[in-house]
Amino acid sequence: MMALIALSNITFASTPPANGCTSISCTGTIQNIYIDNDDKIYITPPEGTYSNLSCALDSGQYFILTETHSRFKEIYGTLLAAFSAQKTVQLRIINSSTQTCEIRYVVVYR
Repeated sequence: MMALIALSNITFASTPPANGCTSISCTGTIQNIYIDNDDKIYITPPEGTYSNLSCALDSGQYFILTETHSRFKEIYGTLLAAFSAQKTVQLRIINSSTQTCEIRYVVVYR
């Protein structure tokens, strides 16, 4: 019985939330990755109702990943792989209603 419960939790955890945006994340496929000569990577988030977000999109259209993020290399590599494979991702932002939408972590789904 415990194995069945554990298995159902794993299955549930591998199911992505509905595509779109909530106050803390956007889920879907990444539309664009933009690299400039500053310390940020710009990601056009999955389509959704961006007004639901508790942050402001950088330049009105981007989530950002800063090079100072403690897991920058891992997150950036994951974003590139997900973008190339057109995988569904959940981009979770740092909670704050007064800042630019900065990526806290990402989840990639099959």
